[in-house]
Amino acid sequence: MNISVISPHIHGNGNTTIAALLAFELSSRNKDVCLTHVTSKSESMFPYFGFEESDDQTSNPLQLINLIREGGLRKEEISNYCREVTDRLDLFSLDTFTSKTGKETNVSEEQMQTVLSFICKEFPYDYIIFDIDENNLEKENVKMALAHTDCLVFVLSQSLTELKRFAAQKTKILKQTANIPNLVVINKYSDMIGTLKDAANILGIKRPNKWYRIRFNQWIPYCENRGQLKYLAEQIQKRNVDVIELDSDIKHLAGGVQSIKQASREQKRIVRGY
Repeated sequence: MNISVISPHIHGNGNTTIAALLAFELSSRNKDVCLTHVTSKSESMFPYFGFEESDDQTSNPLQLINLIREGGLRKEEISNYCREVTDRLDLFSLDTFTSKTGKETNVSEEQMQTVLSFICKEFPYDYIIFDIDENNLEKENVKMALAHTDCLVFVLSQSLTELKRFAAQKTKILKQTANIPNLVVINKYSDMIGTLKDAANILGIKRPNKWYRIRFNQWIPYCENRGQLKYLAEQIQKRNVDVIELDSDIKHLAGGVQSIKQASREQKRIVRGY
C-alpha cells in the first residue's frame, strides 16, 4: 500500500513528522515499511532522524538510477540502498548518496521520476509512505507519486489563515487528487483553539468524516531539533506519560489507514465476484 502525506498549500506543516510517526506505528504492527519523499533531497528527513549523509564515494544517485534503468537492481537488494531505522522500518532517500568532498550530484526531474516509478512499483514493503515535500501538484514527481497512491493524508492545522488558504485552493486540490481515498489530520491540535468540526466548517465541510488529530506536544519539536525522532517514537510506543496522548492519536490515524486498505480489498473482491 502506498501512502502519501501532503500539505499542498503550505510548507512547514509537519508532513515529515506525521509521515515518520505513522511509519513507526505501522511497522510496530509487524509490517515492513519504507519511508521516503519525492524530491532528490529532503530538508528535514535526515536531520530529524539524526542521520548524516553518506561518505561512500562509490555510490551516487546516477549509479543507482542507471542500475534501475538497466534492470539490474533486484528486489532483495533494495534494502542495501536504504537506511535501517528499525528491523521493520527503512528510510530511502537520495540524500544517502553524497561524495566525500561533500559535492552533491544533480538529479534531474526525469531521473527522479525513474526512481519514484521504481519505488512505487517494485519496492518490497507492506507500506511505502511518501512525504510529499513539494507543494506544486503539477510537478511530475508529485504526479508520479499520486498516480500510485492508495491513501492520501492531508495535513492541516487550526490556523485560520492557513485553513482559508487551503479553502481557496480546495477545488483545484481535490480535482488533482480525485479518486484517491483520503484522510485529514489536524496537526498540533489543541482543544483550547477549537474542535475538528470547527476546522472543517472553515473549509465548508459540515460533517468531518475521517478527520484525525495529532495533539500539540512540546516533545515533538524538541526531538525534531535534536535528530531524535526515533527516540520520540519509542517513547510514544512505550506510552511514556509525557507523550501518552500521542500514542492514541497515532494509533487512531493508523487505524484509519488500515480501514482504507481493507475497504480497497473488499472493493476488489466485489469486482472479481468472489
